Amino acid sequence: MRNGGVVLGNRSVEFLPSDLALVGLTTPSSILSPTANYTIDGSVLYNGTGPVRIVLEAVPVGSSNTITIATTQTGTGTFSLTYGSLGALLAPGTQYDLIAFASFNNSTSPVYHLSGTFAIPIAPTPSSISWWVWAAIVIGLVVVVGGVFVSRRIRSDSVECSECGSIVSARAAGCPACGTCFDRDESQCIHCGNQIPAGVTACPHCHRTTNNRPVRPGNTSDRESYHEHIEQFRAAAHGDLGDDFPEPSFWEWWRQQPSYQSYRDWLEGRPPRPPGADAMDKDPLGLGDGR
Repeated sequence: MRNGGVVLGNRSVEFLPSDLALVGLTTPSSILSPTANYTIDGSVLYNGTGPVRIVLEAVPVGSSNTITIATTQTGTGTFSLTYGSLGALLAPGTQYDLIAFASFNNSTSPVYHLSGTFAIPIAPTPSSISWWVWAAIVIGLVVVVGGVFVSRRIRSDSVECSECGSIVSARAAGCPACGTCFDRDESQCIHCGNQIPAGVTACPHCHRTTNNRPVRPGNTSDRESYHEHIEQFRAAAHGDLGDDFPEPSFWEWWRQQPSYQSYRDWLEGRPPRPPGADAMDKDPLGLGDGR
C-alpha cells in the first residue's frame, strides 16, 4: 500500500472518503416551546454501508458557539431526528440558527442550515404586562367590590312586603305594588280591619302577620315561587278588572277573594282565608254586639 492506496502490479488504487449529504430536512416552527418535543425528517445520502451519525446544533445569531440539541444514527435513506426539553439548553429570548450535519468514517457532510431563526419566547412577568391589562384588572376588582357593597347596602336599606313579597325601601310609607301601608302611626289590619300600631309584625286582634319584614339572604327564590303561584289568580282577575289593570288593583281585588293568601301566609304554610274569616274567629256565631 502506498499513499492511501493498494499497489496492483504497476497500478495503485486510492480509497476516497464517502460522499455525504443531508437533503430535504423539514423545518420546525420559529417559536420553540421549552418543554415540547419536535421531530425533523430528512434524508442522508452516502456511498457506504455503516451507520451515519446525524447531529443537530443551535448557534446563537452572531456567535460561533454551538449547542448540540440532538443526535441519532441511521443508515442511508430517510431518517427522523427527535429533540426536546429545549428550556434546559437554550436561553429564552435569544435567536438561534439551527444547523445539521452527518459524519461517517471520519468524514463530515456539508452543514445543512434550516431556514429561518428560532427562539424560545420570554415568559411574561408582571413588569412586562401592558399598562392597559393592569388597568382592566383594577377596574374589574373595583366593579366586583363595589357590586358587593351596593348589594349589601340595598339589602340593609330594604324590606320585604309581607303581603306580596316585593322589595321596597325601609323608609317607604307603603308597598307600591300591593298598596299595603307601613309607616303610619296607625294602620288598618288588612285581615280583620282593626286599627293597629305601625311597625307591629302581628295584629293584636286577629294575631295574623300584618307588616313587612327585613330582607334575608335566600328570599329571592321564595318570592319568585310565590309570584308563579299567584299568576293563576291574575288570570282570573281579568274577568272583573279587564285586560289592563294596575298592580294595586289586582291586590285589592284578590284580598276580597276566598283564594287570597298573603306572601307571609304562603311562606309559613297557612291556608287561604276567605274575607271575614278573622271576624268569624272572634264572633263564630255572627251575633255581633247584640249577643
